[in-house]
Amino acid sequence: MPARVVVLGGGVGGTLAANLIDKELGRDAQVTVVDPTGMHDYQPGYLYLALGEAKGHWLSREERSLLRPGVDLAIEMCEPIERFLRQQVDEPSDIADAAASLAELARAVCERQHAAAARTESSANGAPER
Repeated sequence: MPARVVVLGGGVGGTLAANLIDKELGRDAQVTVVDPTGMHDYQPGYLYLALGEAKGHWLSREERSLLRPGVDLAIEMCEPIERFLRQQVDEPSDIADAAASLAELARAVCERQHAAAARTESSANGAPER
């Protein structure tokens, strides 16, 4: 049975990690990227956008187009991941502690994703960033 690997976020790091894991482990791992929008914004390119050297639509692509065929993409928010982690743990206490730490990490990643999505939406609507 293949290992199940879940990557939270389809940014540069998440996309790269998912593709490398799939390449290295192949059928030994089932890799899924969870991303709230399914779109990948190449954030280093924002500098060129600000300088008028690039068009915004050139910096955004569908996440699926950047993932290897063996990598699954789930377009959803992270809250279901936290619920899943909590449901997996009923005993013993060391597993519960590890799951709690993982849930905290997942919550932090989700908060960053929500903040980044809000900033992207505000920028797209012309609102000044705070």
